[in-house]
Amino acid sequence: MKKLLLFCLLLVSVVQLHASLRQTKYRWRNDDGNQATATWMAAENTPVTIPITTPSIRLRIEFDNDNTLATSSPLAENLQYSDDGGATWTTINGAASDAFAYTTSTFVTNGTATTNQMAPGTFGTFIPGRIVTAPSATPINLNDAEKTEMEWVIKPTANAVPGQTYVFQTIDQEDVPLELAELTISPQCSGTPTAGDLAAAMPVVECNQTTMLTITGSTIGMGIDYQWQYGLNGLWTDFGGNASTQATPPVIRNLQYRCIVTCANSGEKDTTNVIAVNVLPLPVDLGPDLNICVDTGAQLVLDAGVLPHSPQYEWDNGSISQVRGVKTSGTYYVTVVNEFTCVGHDTINVTLRNNPIVNLGNDTSVCNGATLTLDAGNDGISYFWNTGVTTQQLTVNSMGAYHVFVTNNLGCIKSDTINIKMEGQLPHVDGVYITNDGINTFKFTAVNPQNVVGYLWDFGDGSMPSYQQSPSHTYASNPASYIVVLKLSSSCGFLVDSVSANIVGIKTLNVGNEEVTIYPNPATTTATIRNKGELKMERIEVYNVLGQVVYRAAADSKEKHVLSLAGFAGGLYTIEIYTDKGIVARKLQIQP
Repeated sequence: MKKLLLFCLLLVSVVQLHASLRQTKYRWRNDDGNQATATWMAAENTPVTIPITTPSIRLRIEFDNDNTLATSSPLAENLQYSDDGGATWTTINGAASDAFAYTTSTFVTNGTATTNQMAPGTFGTFIPGRIVTAPSATPINLNDAEKTEMEWVIKPTANAVPGQTYVFQTIDQEDVPLELAELTISPQCSGTPTAGDLAAAMPVVECNQTTMLTITGSTIGMGIDYQWQYGLNGLWTDFGGNASTQATPPVIRNLQYRCIVTCANSGEKDTTNVIAVNVLPLPVDLGPDLNICVDTGAQLVLDAGVLPHSPQYEWDNGSISQVRGVKTSGTYYVTVVNEFTCVGHDTINVTLRNNPIVNLGNDTSVCNGATLTLDAGNDGISYFWNTGVTTQQLTVNSMGAYHVFVTNNLGCIKSDTINIKMEGQLPHVDGVYITNDGINTFKFTAVNPQNVVGYLWDFGDGSMPSYQQSPSHTYASNPASYIVVLKLSSSCGFLVDSVSANIVGIKTLNVGNEEVTIYPNPATTTATIRNKGELKMERIEVYNVLGQVVYRAAADSKEKHVLSLAGFAGGLYTIEIYTDKGIVARKLQIQP
């Protein structure tokens, strides 16, 4: 047993002594880049299949030399192929009968030194090989424990046999290759092809979407041309590229699709089944339902949107425009049709609630020291002023911007703003000085007038008023009692009828309180004006402290008038009672 083992070891040593240059790896790659960027067709030592029409393909082979002798081993650039598994070999040399030929490349150059591109192994030191598009006679010498890579650019010729498998090696290898590069030519179509069936990724699509069409169950092999078509009512239109899978153009109406396949060698054709692709309704969006507050009479605009392909619009009221205005609550809908009869619908429920009516009036100016009552109207159930007051009315006595927010019983909120300026001062006199200038003639003089720019004297006898500062007036000769009233205007711009007034009574013409009286005084809800004398009441006017008329009405009767105080703010008011003999003035205090 020991002698036999020694013999085996000696035999292995002899084999290693004579092993030398050999082909160890291969890998096929596309001719689409330089050495570093060209893409690989398959993993190392993996066969590939190509059509006979391939313009160029690149084969990269690794070689090593494990010769233990001092001499080097030459590596020739000539490539051989075999169609019988390596029993016989043909050297590619440009012969008319060759199944393969060398070809140039736009990405690599003949004779360029190679770099290590294949997965590194454990054997030897890498030395540069060459790119081969046309073999040279000069070999590359590999010494012991060295490896290199060669890359050939080749293409199949018309002599390549469809369905045939070929293996490749270099000439004059000193050892049996560990791997033979393997390549198969795809079967070529001949005769009548079988188109197979057509399937769609999405048989139902939205308008303007695409879907993928794929041929399944085909036995057409290689060498087939594809012509995709879409049709409507038997009319077919070509589209798409030359492939067995194709995306449709954007689908804008219900269409049918098919594909005609043609054998390149025979010209025979076959057609797939016809498949229909249906379009979903055109998307139309009126937005979410609306429940909003609007001003009374305001119009809300509904918009069906700008859509492609010249759409036609039709609303529930027959309107055919893109937009529609609505003023009342309800359910509204629109139908949109494009030029290819793609139809879309949408419906919206609209609830319109009226805002409260709030109007504080135009911006205004009042006299310094005066007060002004702002009224937000009675259309709300709650009020909030920017001063913090929560009543319907707000009395102000300083300049500024005043805002009010009014909420009604529908939950709607409306606001308004008024800007108030304080300009000038209120007019004032200390009283009226009266002198008798003759029979029934009196002169009236305003005592110590301040901030007064205008006077209006009402002598109480129905005569024309006077606008002088100190007028004289002659009364009729028949005995009577009169009330003389002086109204003042100031530089802050108020007119006579709207300024604060001081009422001046002339004792000799005065009507006593026992004849015309107001009760109760102060009052809260109502006040009664009672005439017990010979005067006949005709009408009643009420003035606030600014001289503004806040109430005017005919007297209920010549003896009595009931004044309702609803809506009056608390404060001091002047009551002017117009009678058949003149005006009687009284003061009324209203409590809030």
